Amino acid sequence: MSSANQILQRVTHRPWPLPQRPWRWSQSWKDLLFWHWAVPAKALRSHVPSCLEIDTKDGMAWVSAVAFHMARVRPRGLPPLPPVSNFLELNLRTYVRLDNKPGVLFLSIHASKRLAVQVAKWFSPLPYSYARMDCSRGEGRYRFQCEAANPMAKLVFDARYEPNSQMFAAGRDSLDEWLLERYCLYVGNRSGGLIRAEVHHDQWPVQDVDVEITSNSLGRPFGLVLSPSPDRAHFSSGVNALAWPFELLAVRPVLAGRSQ
Repeated sequence: MSSANQILQRVTHRPWPLPQRPWRWSQSWKDLLFWHWAVPAKALRSHVPSCLEIDTKDGMAWVSAVAFHMARVRPRGLPPLPPVSNFLELNLRTYVRLDNKPGVLFLSIHASKRLAVQVAKWFSPLPYSYARMDCSRGEGRYRFQCEAANPMAKLVFDARYEPNSQMFAAGRDSLDEWLLERYCLYVGNRSGGLIRAEVHHDQWPVQDVDVEITSNSLGRPFGLVLSPSPDRAHFSSGVNALAWPFELLAVRPVLAGRSQ
């Protein structure tokens, strides 16, 4: 995988310039499976801060589940600390925008190490929680399993998947590009403010993938029924990513009619 300096030299795929200030965190995202579902924007409105516009493609909002191995997480200038820098993650996200910067909003994030979850809560406002997870691979086929440690949470996820195409990059203005090439994230804070963090990585190298989902309750806390057959899916061997510090934004309410 590429070094930070190499990643910073490759920017032609970005929709806006790199931030001027130094990046804060480096991490590797490995063996990612993206499942995507189209949903009505109004189904998400109560779960998205009012100052954010729900981003849509061809009239539909989207949510995506992403399962992967988070590796070599480290702050700038320091080495990774293995007890907290390598773990499995499963998140559910949707797509939003503010000031012509399209990004993602995480509805939930689960990680497989309790200590990593605690550290994430100390250093970020992201909605991390602990869950038992396992990812196995045999003869090119993966299986990802996740179950909440708290039975009351009733989180169960179980999927098998296998890449089935040559690697490709998303085409310009395609649905694939719209879903994958997002270079910031948004999160609301407890006082009603909005926080943004910029990220950078190479353009996603992806493959089409055969998917079999046998259990999936990720959408249940948000009133979303996610079909066992997602509308789109991608596999990626991964990228190295850089993340900038979280910044508190001066925000305004979304105007009526801009999102549903």
